[in-house]
Amino acid sequence: MDITPKYQKPILYSNQPVTTAPFWDDALTFFDAKEYEQSFTATLNYINKDILKGKMVQPGFEKIIYPHGSSEIHIEYVDGQLFFCAPFLKVPEKHKVPVLRKIAELNFTPLTLAQIVYEPTKEMLEFQYRMPIELAQPNKVYDLLREICVYADEYDDEFIKKYQASFYHQPTIEPLTEEDRETAWQQIETYLDDALSYIEYFEAKRWDGYIWDTTADTLMSIVDHAYVNGTLRTDIQEKLWYLRNDKNSDLQRKNKVGKAFLKELKSLPKEEVVADLFLAKKFISTKYRATEKNTIDFLQDASGAIVDDIEAKNYINAFYRLKYAMLNLMYNYSLDTKEWNILTDSLVASAQTSWEDGTKILKSTFDSFTSGDVFKDLTANEPEKKKGFFARLFG
Repeated sequence: MDITPKYQKPILYSNQPVTTAPFWDDALTFFDAKEYEQSFTATLNYINKDILKGKMVQPGFEKIIYPHGSSEIHIEYVDGQLFFCAPFLKVPEKHKVPVLRKIAELNFTPLTLAQIVYEPTKEMLEFQYRMPIELAQPNKVYDLLREICVYADEYDDEFIKKYQASFYHQPTIEPLTEEDRETAWQQIETYLDDALSYIEYFEAKRWDGYIWDTTADTLMSIVDHAYVNGTLRTDIQEKLWYLRNDKNSDLQRKNKVGKAFLKELKSLPKEEVVADLFLAKKFISTKYRATEKNTIDFLQDASGAIVDDIEAKNYINAFYRLKYAMLNLMYNYSLDTKEWNILTDSLVASAQTSWEDGTKILKSTFDSFTSGDVFKDLTANEPEKKKGFFARLFG
């Protein structure tokens, strides 16, 4: 394998942040001034401006109901109290006992704010949280709503598989066109075939580190397609967590499990894969919004090792470090479309080239981000936008 692995640009990008950044400063300013209703209004508009549609949170405010995947976010404001509720699964009475055991485990960890409650009259699992509006600090509200949405997405498939639960309602989705669905499926097939070929080559050389790199990069490349959803997304994310975080498995064990998973994905019937290719309506971006600072900091963590590899002319190592850093950035953060395009175009240009040339292409892009040049170029011609809170709210 004298050339770098394949990389294919997703057919569309839909992970652009739905947040409206200027509202965040409004939210903090109003909270510090004890204008709690305006602060909460600004916080929701920061999260997703479609939630309120230009309305203000105030006494007598109508209950908010907004979909997120297969769950639904309900927010009520009554007598100075905010009540957050997210029904997400129906569980039959006969499976109540194992469900309650699992709920108790999840409420201890990983949940930190909301709790999952079993409502027996409705045979429903719901995330719930209540607080006075005076305690609705913007960071707390954001973390609460993100936590609910992340874990509603993460655990719905598990409860359906293990406890015969059913969706509270079917996700509000936007299906791909037949042509796009076919293209996306072919891209996934290409990734899997290419990865298994590289793994076979690296196995013969006993280059275990590159087997892990190939597996992790392949899974992140597939899951970067925002239209990969449902069980397919959940399974890939679980495997990525195992590869990156499981301390009880050594590298050889992780490589064995990773390779088996790639083969499992390869064996899935086409109709099963394409059933999970769609765009789902979301209440909140489950990825954090990328800023110039956190993007630079995130990438700079890998800079020293990359420079060392290039100086040693270890271009395979350098290439994999650079590619992983970029894929990992997109896996963890929602980037603006122009930034995402620069990264994915660089990954496309670096594919199927020599390891040295691929490294040079990625390093050039990497340096343009870590130096801040990308952000300067993208904002150079943008007009300055200054609007007050109410202009943003109703504009």
